[in-house]
Amino acid sequence: MGTNNAKQFEVHMFKEDIAMMEHLVRLHPAKETGGDLFGLWTENQEPVLHVVLGPAIGCSRTEVSFHQSIPYLQRVGKLLTEQYQLCHIGEWHSHHQLRLSEPSSGDSSTVIRNFPRGTCGFLLIIANILPSGHVTLSPYLYKERESTYETGEIKQLDGCSPFKTLPAIRTSVEIDEDKSTTVHEYRLRARAKSAPSRPVVENKGETKEENACYMFKEDMEMIQRRMPLGVHAENRIDGDLLGLWTNDNAPVLHVVLGPNNKKEPQPVSSNRQPMVTMQRRGCLVEGYPLENIGKYILCPKEQLKPTDEESSYMRREYLDGGVLVLAYRVHGDSVSVNPYLYNKGSVFYQHGHLK
Repeated sequence: MGTNNAKQFEVHMFKEDIAMMEHLVRLHPAKETGGDLFGLWTENQEPVLHVVLGPAIGCSRTEVSFHQSIPYLQRVGKLLTEQYQLCHIGEWHSHHQLRLSEPSSGDSSTVIRNFPRGTCGFLLIIANILPSGHVTLSPYLYKERESTYETGEIKQLDGCSPFKTLPAIRTSVEIDEDKSTTVHEYRLRARAKSAPSRPVVENKGETKEENACYMFKEDMEMIQRRMPLGVHAENRIDGDLLGLWTNDNAPVLHVVLGPNNKKEPQPVSSNRQPMVTMQRRGCLVEGYPLENIGKYILCPKEQLKPTDEESSYMRREYLDGGVLVLAYRVHGDSVSVNPYLYNKGSVFYQHGHLK
């Protein structure tokens, strides 16, 4: 099972999770350990890890295999996928001191055989303990109907994941975590020719509504509070929507920027990612890889669909797809907020459902 060296990608990962994985690997210097990866995807289909799970009570590990606790993965995965729209995009495990930093033939055959169809990819991170004691993390990305994997590198994000600071998620993750150690067990046996099969859990908990667009409650309330600005303005007021995408290509809006009449250009990176420092729910994140995936407009009067001019703008500015949110006042103080999804290469838009 070869590597496609022609393609490289980055895994955006928080410093806290990297340190956690390194610590867990050192607890088992002669046995495999591991966990699961939940996150979203950039427009370039690069993974952004929001919640990294370690091993749970009930897992099994040997010198050549690791199997996660399925009840733990199902319980936490259900919370993350159904309530927070994070995708189960991969898993990680250690090869401890085996000097095998790439997926084994058994790893690759298991991923390819159980590949979750219709997804952006499946991420596998291999951890190794070097003779110096340093732990390395090597990411590999599998794509549907491809027999090779892409080799990537980890791009560290400072701080911790905004999702992992939420009490509901942190409590669920910490229940049944396996904090045991086999640090004194050095009975390393010869590695089998291929590792035993390892189950790949699909996103069975993801029940996404068709054409859904996901927005945090406080951002929805911010738009509703600012609606009077749109009503009294001579020109309609708009703002930018920053976010990422699910496996099903549904937009997840992380940051709704305040409306601004001035069309000042926002600094962007080489791949059109906004250079933002995000302070979100008590967590400061430097270089968080959010992308400008759409706009919202505060309309002075009722507007049931985008204008031809707005649609032309969306198709021109968001070549890989985007979302347009129209907000207008109805029935007194009530505000209607409606998303419209523009898919890549399509001349039509789809009326979405705000979740």
